[in-house]
Amino acid sequence: MIAAPAPTTTARKRPKRTRARNFSARPALALSTVDPHRMDLDHPTTPSLVCPDCDTWCPITPVRGTAMSVLVPHHTEGVGSPDPRRCHGSHRLLDLDLVVFPAALAAWERHLAESAPAMSGCDTRALHKAKARAARRARTPEPAHRAYTAHRAQCATCTDTTYCPTARPLAGALHLALTAAAWRLRLAEAIPSAGSRRSTKVLPKPVVPTAPAVMHVLPVPSVEKARSTYEAHRWRCAACTGTAHCIDGARLAALTARLRHEEPQRKQVREKTAKQDAEFAKHQARMFPERRAAEWAAVLPAVDRVDKEQARLHNLAKAQAPTAGLEVPRETLRPQR
Repeated sequence: MIAAPAPTTTARKRPKRTRARNFSARPALALSTVDPHRMDLDHPTTPSLVCPDCDTWCPITPVRGTAMSVLVPHHTEGVGSPDPRRCHGSHRLLDLDLVVFPAALAAWERHLAESAPAMSGCDTRALHKAKARAARRARTPEPAHRAYTAHRAQCATCTDTTYCPTARPLAGALHLALTAAAWRLRLAEAIPSAGSRRSTKVLPKPVVPTAPAVMHVLPVPSVEKARSTYEAHRWRCAACTGTAHCIDGARLAALTARLRHEEPQRKQVREKTAKQDAEFAKHQARMFPERRAAEWAAVLPAVDRVDKEQARLHNLAKAQAPTAGLEVPRETLRPQR
């Protein structure tokens, strides 16, 4: 008789919460050591992260009656996989070290106190919107903070460092919500740096020949000069007969034909440029007296001051020295022994 095959077990769906009190003996996993894109603390009901042991997404759940959070028990394979193996990261404690709970709580309460006056003047009318599929909302610390502060206001046992059995899960939920807020900030800061590390497609630039120097650029010859050069070449060259040309003759013939074709356009450009130059010269001649008068009016006070100073110095030079007083000796005085 053939024995019936042993039934095989399959991997079950990972629970969102766990009631087990047996935790892993491994050290707690610090969230600061996990990359921001490998966590999802913004989910309204089931925050999760990538388990470092099996590299799969695993829900995070707070331990009932405590302020701690753990990874739920899970298998290393997906749901429905035969003969699953339990992951070593199951029931591993989490260290929510992204924020320090007392400091983060004080900062959040200070933020609420500062935003309360600004929100008091807002319109409180409710606008009815059309029904739509509920969008995913971010996990905010408001509900957890509201429940925590309501309990602290009524409980005489809880202090800043010790909590009663009822306050421990409330403090854990608030700590997780504050950690989610800090995680959103880290994720937003990591997005620009991650974008700068993405590979960008480099399109090859077209190869453009180097432009010659200005001293090497020859002016465009006129039609008469090009035609005379072409006729002189045909008279000297024995290969240019009838419609046949040598290499230089063909180049000169093409240059003459191109210049003859472009001559009407060049003539229009020259006439337009000459007309603009004439109009500019007329404008300058008309504006020259006015500009000169304005310039003289601007410097006239300084010119008058200089003229007066020069006249004063000239009058002083022509004035005679005073006759009264001691005369200045005109001979060189030398000491006598």
